[in-house]
Amino acid sequence: MAGWRVAAAVFALDLAKGALAVAIGRLAGLDEGWLSVSLVAVVAGHVLPVQLRFRGGRGLSTALGAMLVLNPAAALIGLVTAVVVALGARQVTVAGLAGMTAAPVAALLLGVRGYELAGLTATTVLVLAAHARRT
Repeated sequence: MAGWRVAAAVFALDLAKGALAVAIGRLAGLDEGWLSVSLVAVVAGHVLPVQLRFRGGRGLSTALGAMLVLNPAAALIGLVTAVVVALGARQVTVAGLAGMTAAPVAALLLGVRGYELAGLTATTVLVLAAHARRT
């Protein structure tokens, strides 16, 4: 194993990749629909990279970064959910998946509709599928 420092660096870089993809779209003036497409695309590119023969990561960190830019409230509710689950279950992967699942539910409860909700939900399904494929 590479250790926690390498894991932290990879987490930070993946988080930044997701955040940057959506932030660039926001700075370019894209509407919520196209920002949602950016969210799904950056996570899909992480999970299914062509250059690695569609064998990429699981997408959780990248999705969190992108969601923090697209809808910070839903992302933070998902993050808090993940922390609470991690404290109880003591399993980081289970906690991350719980937080990922909580984010689109939180967005729905916060009144998010349309393309943004569809993008958050599609990203959650993509990340869950990536984890299921690896177990």
